[in-house]
Amino acid sequence: MHDKPQTLGDIPYRIDELLFERHPQDAARLALATTDWLRSAARRAAPSSPGTGETGDLMDHLHQDISEAGAAA
Repeated sequence: MHDKPQTLGDIPYRIDELLFERHPQDAARLALATTDWLRSAARRAAPSSPGTGETGDLMDHLHQDISEAGAAA
């Protein structure tokens, strides 16, 4: 596996790379870890920024979709 992503913008590239290299479980783990992290950050920031609560909800849905896709694979 290559180095860890250095920025948030590197994560989608790394997920695509893992999928291209035929490592779907690693790609799913990285995607799930990312949604967990963003969901947690949004929840902590929600009291001071109303829009971030919606981001947390979106991360919940993405996490569920990724989990379901992994279970179907």
